[in-house]
Amino acid sequence: MFLSASTGAEITVFPMILYFTGMALWAYSSVENITIRYTVIVLSLICALAFFHIGEVLFWHKYVIYWGTIAMVVFFMFKNPIKPPSDQ
Repeated sequence: MFLSASTGAEITVFPMILYFTGMALWAYSSVENITIRYTVIVLSLICALAFFHIGEVLFWHKYVIYWGTIAMVVFFMFKNPIKPPSDQ
């Protein structure tokens, strides 16, 4: 999907469905806050079903997802991890 955004090639809806399914699985395994976790899962599945229903991927869809992914990676890259309390 990201290669098609940089080259301008056309893609079908199946890479988008795989992307949003992967995002839902990532949220389930990585996000600690329950509210944010299930919000990301629900929004990811809604987006996957919306692309399946529409049946096509437009040029701006790819760029919104491309820059949104970059923003999410940058956010989590600079977020400080929560350290567990020590027993000492």
